Amino acid sequence: MNHPIAKQTQTEQWTVLISMVMLAYLIGFTQNSVAADDAIELLEYSPLDKNAIPRRREAGLVDDSILSGGQSRGLSRGLSRGLSRGLSRGLSRGLSRGLSRGLSRGLSRGLSRGLSRGLSRGLSRGLSRGLSRGLSRGLSRGLSRGLSRGLSRGLSRGLSRGLSRGLSRGLSRGLSRGATVDAAKTDEGGHGDEDLIALPELIAPFAPPHTGLTSQAAPRLYFYISSDWPVELNFTLNKPHAPEPIIALEIPAPEGGFKKGFHAIDLAQHGVALEPGIEYEWFVFISPDLEERTADLIASSTLKRIVMPKTLAQALAQQAQSRHYALYAQAGFWFDAVDNLHQSLAANPTLLRQYRAALATQAKMPKVALFDVPSS
Repeated sequence: MNHPIAKQTQTEQWTVLISMVMLAYLIGFTQNSVAADDAIELLEYSPLDKNAIPRRREAGLVDDSILSGGQSRGLSRGLSRGLSRGLSRGLSRGLSRGLSRGLSRGLSRGLSRGLSRGLSRGLSRGLSRGLSRGLSRGLSRGLSRGLSRGLSRGLSRGLSRGLSRGLSRGLSRGLSRGATVDAAKTDEGGHGDEDLIALPELIAPFAPPHTGLTSQAAPRLYFYISSDWPVELNFTLNKPHAPEPIIALEIPAPEGGFKKGFHAIDLAQHGVALEPGIEYEWFVFISPDLEERTADLIASSTLKRIVMPKTLAQALAQQAQSRHYALYAQAGFWFDAVDNLHQSLAANPTLLRQYRAALATQAKMPKVALFDVPSS
């Protein structure tokens, strides 16, 4: 028979054991949470030159100022388009209307006045002299006056109307940033008229403000898009003093289109090999109107491949590859850090977002950071 005191002792032992297990779990969980927070805080990007000239360009509403980047760009585009279209339309319409009206009015007035004056004067001075002088003077005066008045009025009205309409339309369209763009494509590569979609509010290269560094010959380049985009994007990589881009791509939209968020362009898939020490410039852009390229929504950045320092190579060799992003960031290799971050933490999207937001904040890209860590 079991003694009651023995039973109580066993119960207390099990209670103590369970309590110890739970305490160990809580301590471990707390330590892991602190370690993760410390890691995020320690993920610091340290550029080699903190006073470098800014080279990054974002397209769209970069900030929330009264006159945003997109609106100021729309204003300039509206003015340029309004002036160019207004002048061209005003001149063409003014000339065509001036000539047509001048000729028609000149002939009609010249003939009618010439005949009337010729007949009246011809009766007294002679029909032949009166008619010849009347017709010649009437036609010459009518044509010259008609043409001069027609051209002057046509040009003045054409220019004034063209400029006013061009500026008003250009400004209104520019300030709205071409809020709609044709999504349906024609067989010739143009846009159809069936469906209209909104342009993204922001396209941004996920890059530092200055020239970003890489140790790779063919790195992956990441960019951010603020809303879904169902059709193709364009990518261009330029080398200084080269007459043509190294590569110019039309990136077809994946099934379902480009989703809001981050996307990558793998240069290795296109046979690109960056030369060390050369600053390249890359562009990601949308062309809503193939006949009006000033309407392109263009984002760009610069990058340079440099030889990896021996100290960094040694540190990487001693660290798991899944943690290389922190070492890359501390050494100033932005593009290597971002790529390793995405590759290593693809299975942990929560931590990936936290790290990425930390980098975006340090790179002065608040709207991009908000995508990963929305403000409360």
